[in-house]
Formats: sequence, structure tokens, C-alpha cells
Amino acid sequence: LLGYEDINLLNETLLQIKELYPGWVMRLYTHVTPAINEPLCNLLCQHQHFDLCDVSKLKDNMVISQNKEWSGWRWWVLGDPLVAVWETRKLNMAITPREAHAVTQFINSEKCWHVQRDHELQKGLLGAGFLGGKAAWGQEDLINLRQHLLNELSRHEDEDKILEDILEPLLQQDTMVHSSILCWQDSGAVPFPSKRRPGEWIGMTLDQQKSIKNIERKRFTHKKISDMKEKKGMKIIQEERTVPENMNDMKIVINSTENTEKNWNRNNMKIPFKSIMIEYNNVKKIVKSKMQEIEEENKVKQHNHTVQMIKKKQNSSLNSLGKTTMVPAALLSEHDINLSLGITTCPGQCRPLLHPDWEYC
Repeated sequence: LLGYEDINLLNETLLQIKELYPGWVMRLYTHVTPAINEPLCNLLCQHQHFDLCDVSKLKDNMVISQNKEWSGWRWWVLGDPLVAVWETRKLNMAITPREAHAVTQFINSEKCWHVQRDHELQKGLLGAGFLGGKAAWGQEDLINLRQHLLNELSRHEDEDKILEDILEPLLQQDTMVHSSILCWQDSGAVPFPSKRRPGEWIGMTLDQQKSIKNIERKRFTHKKISDMKEKKGMKIIQEERTVPENMNDMKIVINSTENTEKNWNRNNMKIPFKSIMIEYNNVKKIVKSKMQEIEEENKVKQHNHTVQMIKKKQNSSLNSLGKTTMVPAALLSEHDINLSLGITTCPGQCRPLLHPDWEYC
């Protein structure tokens, strides 16, 4: 950990895990220094699902003196008798529902290893570190694998190459691969069980996730303002059809029967009018009756609109691709957001049996 900024990231990650991984424990492998000891203790008290591993107290701390911030510590989970299933992540990575759904599918499978590839940057064997596993693979084998990895990683800097050389022969036949970018190359790869949120991908940072949420919030705000303008216009129309309760505020309709050029008296500036007096109660009844008619018309329109929406929904369920909602051209569409962030759409031919809701595999 580098400082209090990382503590804040850790707190956000803990909140996301509590929501999306109920019953799971988040274990942090780090070198606990006096500067971060107190904030870490506070987090331990706040979050019951938080487990802290001080790497300086591990039996074999061969790399502690060389590098206090080392990603190889995460492999200490291999062969841990307290762990049945595990998934490795970096501290600043956001946790998404799409990821949690894939992990649930992996747990319910017979496979012992799990890889997720959801972005162009995750084309490597291990999906940029998104690796999971089960203790069912064999505790003794996992302990031997852990020792081998730690020995190699402590002597070489190219972690990705070491992991590929050691793990690739072991994971080929016993791995569930969720892939949305190399699904036509990965042998036995499966699609993600849920559609991604616009712009999100598994492995994005917390800051990137916040940026995407801000874009979505702007889209929602723009739509909300448009709806408010439409509703405001409807409200004005209805108000124009109402009549004030006070008789003095009413606009009395008059009919001029003698307003002609010859009857205009320019001296006293008076025009002879024949006023038509309308009884207030009668006007009120007429207005009330009219408003009831308008209300009935609105109910009929609302009913017809609901029926049309139901029919559209039924029709969309028959369409394997579904129907997209049109948004103003000035706004980024879901496809544009994903494309700008390097998220590609999986070719349709590689997933012929996709669920209708899976617009992206």
C-alpha cells in the first residue's frame, strides 16, 4: 500500500465485494507499515469480511527485503487449507455484477481453474491476472505449485512469461474460460452469463468505473430534463382549460351586437355593448363536465399507450437481438462507449446459441 489514497480504494472495494460477493472474504496481501497500520485496523473493525495478511510474517519472505510492493504475494493463497475457492484481483480494480455472475457459474462447474477475458488488454493466457481456482485441484499439488511460482518470480521480473510457462501446461484441460474477445480462438470458452453494463468491463479500475457512471448519469439527466419539458407542456395545456374559483378572476365572454363604425362615439370613447351575463354556477358545472371529459380521454390514451408498450415488449422478446432504445445523436450510445474504451463485440458466428439478452458475449 502506498498511502491513504489506497486505503480509500480498499474501502470502496470492500463495499462492492460485500454487495456482489455475499459470504466471501476479501484477503489483502501487503506489507503492513506503521503509517498504514491504524487505517487498516479501522477497516478490519468496519468490515467483517476483510482479512489482512502481513507478508512480513509469512514463513518464506524471501522477497520482502527486495520489493515491498510485489504482486507475487497473491500466490500464497495456493494450498491454503482455509480457502476452498479463490479469485485474484488488483487493489484498484472495480468489482462488477458481470464478474460475479461468471464466478458463480465457475463455482457450479466441475472445472478447477477460471480465466476471464473481457477486454483487448486481456488477451494473455491468464486474462491480465484474472485467475481463479478451487482447492479441489489438490492441496499438495497447489502447495508445490505455489513454491515453484514464488521461487521463479523472486528471481525474474517477467511475471507474465513465468506464469504462462508454468501454468499453461496445467490449466489447459481443467479451466473454464469466460471470453468476449477471443471466443473464436479459446477452445471450450463460454460466454459471460450476463450482459455488460454500458462501458464496463471486467478489470476496469475504480476511477474508470466512476467515469462511466458519470456518462450514464449525464444521459439519464438529459432524458429526465426532456421528459420534464414534455410534462411541463402538458401541464400548461391543462391549466389553460381550468377556471378560477373566484368569479372576479373569470374571463367573461361578451358578444358585441352594435360595435360598428357609425355607432363609435369619439367624444366620450364609449362603445355600446350588450353584455351577456352568465351565471357562475352554470359555468362551473360546464367546466367541471369538460374537465371530466378530458380526464377520461387521458385515461383512454394512457391505457392505449400501456397496451402498445406491452405489445412492443412481447415482440422484442421474439427478436434474438432485442430492440435498442433511441437516444439523441449528441449523446454517446452504448456501442460507442464500449468501442471508445476498446471493448469489442464478439462475432455472432462464434456464439450461435446466445441468450436473447446477450447483446455482447
